[in-house]
Amino acid sequence: MKSNDFSILLEKIPSTADKTDIAVVTGYNSIVQKITHLFNTNKGELPSDSNFGSDYYIYLFDPVGNKSNLEANLANYIRASIPELNSARVQLEAYSETKITFNVKFSYFDGLVMKSNIQCTVEVTP
Repeated sequence: MKSNDFSILLEKIPSTADKTDIAVVTGYNSIVQKITHLFNTNKGELPSDSNFGSDYYIYLFDPVGNKSNLEANLANYIRASIPELNSARVQLEAYSETKITFNVKFSYFDGLVMKSNIQCTVEVTP
């Protein structure tokens, strides 16, 4: 599954009133979609919230920074931006000129059950 194909994440619910479908994203898919959106948005791109976006590329090209700094900053930003998460860890898996792959592990409360050590892979194009 490609993480940037949001149509796969949607669960369609048929509406009886006007014969249209309503797309609902819940639970795991909702969180994966939010994380992917954070990684694929730069700060300042969203007019309604100028602080929204990960700006991961700033850390990649920072001569003083390192991998663990990047991972810690992104994990803190994810936890601050997605309130339904209890924890989040980010690992930089692969880096090339055309693609950067992050592995995100998180936990969240889904109704009556705590979902722990859930993981998703996010690929971004620099």
